[in-house]
Amino acid sequence: MRVTPHSTTTAAAGSNSVAFVVLLALITSSAARGFALGTPSSDLHSGDPVRVAAALDALGAQKSHAAVLALAGFVREGQGDALADRAVLALGNTRSPEALGVLGELTRHRRASAREAAYRAIAKIPGADADALLGSGLRDSASPVRVVCARSLGERNARSQLDLLFLAFDRGVPEAGVAIGQIADGPAVARLHERLGHAPIQPMLGAYEKLLLRPDVPESTKLDVLGRLGEVATPNVKLFLEGLMAAHDWSKQLPVLRSMADTAARIAMPGKKP
Repeated sequence: MRVTPHSTTTAAAGSNSVAFVVLLALITSSAARGFALGTPSSDLHSGDPVRVAAALDALGAQKSHAAVLALAGFVREGQGDALADRAVLALGNTRSPEALGVLGELTRHRRASAREAAYRAIAKIPGADADALLGSGLRDSASPVRVVCARSLGERNARSQLDLLFLAFDRGVPEAGVAIGQIADGPAVARLHERLGHAPIQPMLGAYEKLLLRPDVPESTKLDVLGRLGEVATPNVKLFLEGLMAAHDWSKQLPVLRSMADTAARIAMPGKKP
């Protein structure tokens, strides 16, 4: 075949176009990989608050060993309050037990809000080690921190921390009573009863409410609770029982419903006959 100068030029142009497309694809692919794997970590030190915040969120979503290391390193370098709290949130979002080391350090931070953020992050991480850290937070000097820890332990069904929850309850943390009501087994219910008549009635009612609403608690235990509340017989108990009956469906627990109704009916309000 005879090759003319025009055909040679056309072939060369076509070859160059193909080469350009291939090169562009390689560059694009490499850039994409770099963004996915490297950019969040590198952006942590970009100095741009928007990029740093986005990088923190991206690392938290990765839930990887490398992400935890990057976040922990960022926190330990020392950051302003806003970025530090966002990094702590990201550590919690990894849900990795590897994050507990740095989060445990932050539970001793001088700033109460930083300690609270650390405990909220810890509450997202499963396992006994996280439970133990939350239990230690029940002794924190700041009330909001104690509240977070108590609520988290109840939500996590952390029975291993019942002793510390009772101690916190006795020291005036009402949310610890709620957590006890959420997770108490037979012996713990007996320990709760021991406080009736000695502890303030409202925190006791908060604990008993959770106990009465639990489907795993035997009917006999619930009837025993109602009998004990009938002996206390204060207006607060009456209002508590009436509110409980109105707010929940008891159609599958008719004996418990009848006991609540009878107990409430026997309690007189001030200036009225029962």
